[in-house]
Amino acid sequence: MPTAISWTDETWNPTTGCSKISEGCRYCYAERLSSRFGWTKLEWSARNAAQNIQEHPTRLRKPYTWKNPSRVFVNSMSDLFHARVSDSFIAQVFAVMNDLPQHTFQLLTKRPERAATWPGPWTSNIWMGTSIEDGKALSRVDALQQCPAQTRFISCEPLLGPLPAFDLTGILMEAPMSRRSTSDIDAIVPTVASLLLKILLTDEEETATAFGELGARRVAVERQAEVVERHREAVQALGLDPSHK
Repeated sequence: MPTAISWTDETWNPTTGCSKISEGCRYCYAERLSSRFGWTKLEWSARNAAQNIQEHPTRLRKPYTWKNPSRVFVNSMSDLFHARVSDSFIAQVFAVMNDLPQHTFQLLTKRPERAATWPGPWTSNIWMGTSIEDGKALSRVDALQQCPAQTRFISCEPLLGPLPAFDLTGILMEAPMSRRSTSDIDAIVPTVASLLLKILLTDEEETATAFGELGARRVAVERQAEVVERHREAVQALGLDPSHK
């Protein structure tokens, strides 16, 4: 569906649901939205993964309906490379992406080890990214570098702690900010050649676009509170002044 997310044009969720695997999952927006709107009933834990993670074959045709070339965030409400998603269904998702070279498909996972071994085909319109929230998650970078995708990227959202120096060979770095200066990120990764600043939208525009006017206001209020809390934790971990603008 159309989205106000600044770095993409459409979202496409052939699978939904996930399970938490690290500290970066604590404030999972997808779980909160899924629970609020009744799409899943149980906590997104490993114990409940079988009930929460669903494949949706009826959604596989959706990208064929977009007339204009688009950037597509794949599985904004899930993780395509979760162990509960079958190989056969991932193959079907890839077949769609391979068949539509006019679109750029942006995949993001916290399980890059599986992505690294996936045979593809990894056509040039498929971007593969992984999330790292602190130094404990850096092993994901090593796994991502083994992935055959032609474009690989990192998303530091939420950024919960400092990142030590690490090898960015073959990777484009994304640094989400909460409408603040780049100095916080510069202090962590001073030698990144290319930064995409993914701005966290905290107003009602994004939620209204994604979910319609009904319920947009209450979603926006909760999202603003979440962004404030995540920023507070990040600046405390970095030893920065929370009032920094």
